[in-house]
Amino acid sequence: MYTIQWATGFRGFSKEEPMDLHKFTLFYDEHIAERYFTYSTTSKKIPYFVIETKRNQLPHLMGLQHWNNLDVKQPEKQYERLINGEWDIPFIAAADNGSYKEYRQRIEFLPNLYNLLYHFECRVKLINKTIPSTFKNRKIDMIFQKDGVKWVYVLELRAKRAQEKATEIYVPTSITVHRKTANALQVKSEPLQIKDVLVDKIR
Repeated sequence: MYTIQWATGFRGFSKEEPMDLHKFTLFYDEHIAERYFTYSTTSKKIPYFVIETKRNQLPHLMGLQHWNNLDVKQPEKQYERLINGEWDIPFIAAADNGSYKEYRQRIEFLPNLYNLLYHFECRVKLINKTIPSTFKNRKIDMIFQKDGVKWVYVLELRAKRAQEKATEIYVPTSITVHRKTANALQVKSEPLQIKDVLVDKIR
């Protein structure tokens, strides 16, 4: 069973200790999914914002929408297969080995979501939507950027709704992996310094 202590100290998987997708899905379900993460910042422009996490976001974060040879495509039903252990790493690798090789990095990055969301161990950036960029084209409004040794991992977030004088709500839409010199990372953005987070379960 994956624990909070495991997630807090997570530094990647290894050949000796590979990812157990069922154990991670159970961890995601218990500690990450179905929550509102309300962040306070030092910014006058956006003093507060909320990230809403749902169970059915996990298949999309894994990239399963790009897989061939899966008998279900709806994220809710895919999540059922993950949570009951029917779909594990060997299964999804065998179903579409090309997609597995392409998205393996982002799948194995998923445990970092705990530290990103609970401890904001990353760089948080509000995307400037007036200047053309890869993120603007993908309708991404905010990113949580985690710099690795060789790669940069980005949790992409999209505004759920825009309301004047109301806290902005964002939903995770994808995880992308970039080389440190990638042009996409040179996007015009406003850094956000997070002061604190309040976590509530969605009722």
